[in-house]
Amino acid sequence: MSKKMNYIASVISSCVLITACNGDKLDNPTLNKVTRLQAPVHEALTLVKNGKSEAVVIIQAPLGKNDKYQAKIYEINRKAAAELVKYIKAVTGAELTIQTSGTQIEKGKKIILIGESPLTFERGISTKDLPLEGFVVQTFPDGLAIAGRMPGKDENFNLGGGIYNIGESAAQGTLFGVYDFLERFCGIRWYYPGELGTVIPPSEDLIIPACKYSDWPEFAKRSGAHWMAVGMHDDVKSNAAGLKTFSSYFRAGDSSYIEFGCHSPADFGIHIDAAPGCFELSKTGKRDKDFPCYGNPKTIDLMFDDLVQFYENGNQNPYISPRSKRPWCEPTSGRIVVSPPDKPVACNCEYCSKLWRDDLGSNGQATEILAKFTGMFAEKIKAKWQGKKVLFLPYLNYLTCPENMKLPENVVPFICLTYGTANHKEPHVMEYSTRAINDWSKAVGNNKVIIWEYLCWPAENTFLPFQYPHIIKDFYLKNRGKLIGSFVDGHLSQGLKRSSTDMTPGGEWAYSHPTMYCWYRLMWNADYDVDAALDEYCTLMYGPSAPVMKKIMDILTVRWEKIEWKEKIKDHNVKSSQINAETMPEKQAKELEELLDKAEKLAAGNILVQKRIDFFGTALRKFLDESTRFYSNNIPEMLIKKVGENPIIDGKLNDRSWGRSEKYYLKNALEMQKLSEQPAGYVKAVWTDEGITFGFVNYEEFKSVADFKERDDRIYDDESIELFLQCRNDQPYFQVIVNCLGACYDSVGNDKSFNFDKIQVASYMDNKNKYWSCEIFLPFRELGITPVSNFEFSGNIARNRKCYYGNEILKRTYRWNTNYRANHNDTSAFGKMKLVE
Repeated sequence: MSKKMNYIASVISSCVLITACNGDKLDNPTLNKVTRLQAPVHEALTLVKNGKSEAVVIIQAPLGKNDKYQAKIYEINRKAAAELVKYIKAVTGAELTIQTSGTQIEKGKKIILIGESPLTFERGISTKDLPLEGFVVQTFPDGLAIAGRMPGKDENFNLGGGIYNIGESAAQGTLFGVYDFLERFCGIRWYYPGELGTVIPPSEDLIIPACKYSDWPEFAKRSGAHWMAVGMHDDVKSNAAGLKTFSSYFRAGDSSYIEFGCHSPADFGIHIDAAPGCFELSKTGKRDKDFPCYGNPKTIDLMFDDLVQFYENGNQNPYISPRSKRPWCEPTSGRIVVSPPDKPVACNCEYCSKLWRDDLGSNGQATEILAKFTGMFAEKIKAKWQGKKVLFLPYLNYLTCPENMKLPENVVPFICLTYGTANHKEPHVMEYSTRAINDWSKAVGNNKVIIWEYLCWPAENTFLPFQYPHIIKDFYLKNRGKLIGSFVDGHLSQGLKRSSTDMTPGGEWAYSHPTMYCWYRLMWNADYDVDAALDEYCTLMYGPSAPVMKKIMDILTVRWEKIEWKEKIKDHNVKSSQINAETMPEKQAKELEELLDKAEKLAAGNILVQKRIDFFGTALRKFLDESTRFYSNNIPEMLIKKVGENPIIDGKLNDRSWGRSEKYYLKNALEMQKLSEQPAGYVKAVWTDEGITFGFVNYEEFKSVADFKERDDRIYDDESIELFLQCRNDQPYFQVIVNCLGACYDSVGNDKSFNFDKIQVASYMDNKNKYWSCEIFLPFRELGITPVSNFEFSGNIARNRKCYYGNEILKRTYRWNTNYRANHNDTSAFGKMKLVE
């Protein structure tokens, strides 16, 4: 029986209904539900009266000289005691002193014992049956104790946190008990980092009724990479600083015994010369030194030899990041990572080709390759190192678990739910993610799995500060029995901002803090009452504006959670029309604007409330600007998907790199198109770190007219496609024209002498199926673009249709977006193009 089950059994045997005097504190629906134990019988404890201290805080002095374990316990308890003193003073003005055990206590003072110690044992207070990170709070006639379950001497204080947790991630039980006490009895709340996000209700007295209760987290892993607080907290300008400064207020922690890891080994490329066959093979026959071939059995042997060298000789070379020159997710004493570099698998070698599964869709094409590798690798690891876990990350095109998949039980799937957590509002997304969890759990003998969730998706597609706490709750309730826990990924690569140019103070905190606050509460206990929490949030944070802010939150929550999009999303990306025409149409956007104006007026004279409204209101007004632009220009957006390798440029658009791309249809350029008209064709686009490829399919029932075959000739007078790209607003646009014969014209602005050096173009005529197609590859280096996800630029696509129609030549023009002006290079009609993963 587990420690948690032992503890539950002991609770059942001793638990009685707590007295009414403290029931309202322990049953507060806005806080996590605790386990109530038999309360001792004594009078209420006065810790502060009329702003004067009536108690001292006691921590155990380190037991044993030079005992590093006891020194660490002391350090952790001292931090918890300091936090208790700090916030009791903030509430009451009284400063309690901190003393170590054995020192003289002022007569008449109550004592507050922080951490487990002989003093708690004397009073029958123990945490031995609690799970790690759990705590107990118990009063006694002359004071109270707050004690958390600590790792034993043979356990690591950081049992699974790794790079995205503080160093004591599994030893925060006492600290969590202090924060629960401060919330429950002092009314403090931490909604987001900094003073604005902290609620501290003043009181001259602090009186605690007799009570005894405990609590512990439901999910052992509750971590994330979204703690940066640029623009709202001067000391927190990195994720690591945010973790250290305030992640514990949210109950972030990790006692899973499985450290975080991804994209490891970081530098397998050191073997490229000695073992080229162990690297991914492109269609052109080139080996990718940055991407292992996971189908070649020799790759397993080579990676296993690297592990032996690491554990036995300390050789870290394969795990040193070439970029940072530091170790990245190297093996640890307890876990080894299987996770390819951050792009889809695209190997064309004989081994991988046999295991390729197009029938599993774009999320499962390469799963057989990675799963077979992981299974064989894990068996070798189990044979040599009993007890080590293999952390395998299903992701990108190896996310879908094949039917009847079986993996060794030392494998722990760390499932990257790339649709994005907020998109679980869509039934097919919720169903897919739930099935993925169930299938991967089944593959490892029905053991629990870890999930990688994405706060950043689809947030990077819009400035709408949508809220979705009920979606998170529903998702956790569906999957609670299958999960070790979750890692929540933010926009870390772009500074926790919705776009690289978004200067909103606080970044994603400004947009999503109500949801983020509930998210971590739900990881602690999936039954958490999010409605009560949001109601209290509005009341405590917004004073006279609370009712109006509640209406705003209701709109942002209900319309996101309840409005199902007409078109099913294929990945985490959401179209601008889905946000602005379906989720939050113009009528609702104007209502939000009116309510925000009203809330600001009601807060007049209340500086704190004004600042809080401004913090959230700045984010909301970013969306209102987005909505105005959408309805004034109805600017389309092209989401350009990242793929594992560039398509072969043969004009045919038939290789697998095009499988993830969306179709964007062309329409009449000079007159309003009727809905019943057949589109003239469509465009697709994909990107890699090397460049961007556009593919065009142009429907044509008649014979096309094309005469020019030389570069930079009058290609635009033929049946042709024109591509315009405005990569920077302060520079002229690039123009590329390709006719149905494959001839090319390229320029920049009015400079017709300009030519791309590494451009690739090809056209293909299919008279049987009545279309012609072409492909254009442009290198990022020549476009002046540094390729990163969410990079935005503008552009347009035009088709010059020219065909024989009887004895005449028919001419028509079509565009992706148009203002119905004569010129294709009308920059006011350029749509938004965005690189996405």
